[in-house]
Amino acid sequence: MNVTAKLTVTIGSADFFVEADCTAFPGEKMVRYYSDGSGHPGTDPTIECDNCTVLEVQWGYYGSYDYLDRDDLGGHAKLFDRIVLSHLRDGTHDDELFANIDDYEDSGYDD
Repeated sequence: MNVTAKLTVTIGSADFFVEADCTAFPGEKMVRYYSDGSGHPGTDPTIECDNCTVLEVQWGYYGSYDYLDRDDLGGHAKLFDRIVLSHLRDGTHDDELFANIDDYEDSGYDD
């Protein structure tokens, strides 16, 4: 299922507000016993990030922050997209991606 998630990814002192295009795969429910006596432990749902777009960046220290939207990033926007995408693909943001998927509850993937 193709889904879109909006979330914040923090790298160092920068917060990247991104829109991520992902593919969500449903988990399989546990089957205690098949008719032949075997079973299946089930699997957790997974998500793969295919693309992301950095919409805004905020960074700074000690209460002094700077802010840029995508238009202000100019030619660096695509570079930031690739950097954040590599962080989204490392698996550490999967729970946050699932939590921020548009209409995830209605997709049938949370049964």
